[in-house]
Amino acid sequence: MVEPAIDPAIGSSRLAMLGDPSTELAERILHVWRDFWVDYPVGNQVLAQLQSLYERPRTHRPPCCTLYGDTNSGKSHIALKFARDHKAPELKAEEQAYMPVVMVINPPHGDLRGFYTATLNRIGAPFAPSTRMDRLLEQILGHLTRLKTRMLIVDEIQHILAGKVDQRTMFMNCLKYLSSELQIPVVAIGPIGALRTLYSDSQLANRFESTPVPRWEANQEYAVFLTRLAAQMGLEKRSEFRRRDIVTRFHAMTEGLTGETRKLMGCAAETAIRSGQEVINLETLDMTSWLRPAERRKGT
Repeated sequence: MVEPAIDPAIGSSRLAMLGDPSTELAERILHVWRDFWVDYPVGNQVLAQLQSLYERPRTHRPPCCTLYGDTNSGKSHIALKFARDHKAPELKAEEQAYMPVVMVINPPHGDLRGFYTATLNRIGAPFAPSTRMDRLLEQILGHLTRLKTRMLIVDEIQHILAGKVDQRTMFMNCLKYLSSELQIPVVAIGPIGALRTLYSDSQLANRFESTPVPRWEANQEYAVFLTRLAAQMGLEKRSEFRRRDIVTRFHAMTEGLTGETRKLMGCAAETAIRSGQEVINLETLDMTSWLRPAERRKGT
């Protein structure tokens, strides 16, 4: 199953590069870079686990979850898919708004005030910049209760490492407190290194079940994933991903990372459209400007 959704950030930048958004070329490139979901085994398994947490009855010690994996392994995309699937429908003026799933990106400085303000901004709740920390927490509890929130997702949990040890402890205690007070599961997302900090607290380790989002192997499942991605690129010719050489090449270029695979597929599709080849093959990949993730890390 494929569920498309336009990504305004990608779309606007691409259109700016292309110039006139009314041209057929611009529309095709925008189609390539839209945000969409393609079913794959690990993604579906994680979605099912999140759904299980979401459906459990409220309790004073709700089970929670950590999604961990390498950068660009697809963790955030899975969480965004889940949040989108549980988005509240538009309500009439007299109906009270609700937000079943709240997904917050943890700010880079990793302090509690930043997290509080990011959460309030995410749910559209006004607040004064000078508001005391304890009052910000009270506002979050009140708003999430009013919105009937049933799951809180915190992405980029590794940003807590930017703070001092006592700040990290307070941050993790806050997640535990929000979970217990609201009686809802909290899902923390980040690399394994950051989650070791979380698991250094025995109570948090018992509460949060770890769920890996691994890299792909260069196997049949990866070939099927590539085929499904390519089918969404709008190319005039069918790309052949039953060939082991192109699957192996894709895997080597992306290091088996889901996010990198999606990005390379988009770059290759754009190359195929601009060159007139209308197919993704080894020649297209040779023409596509690309650096492997490891090569990019060396340059930073």
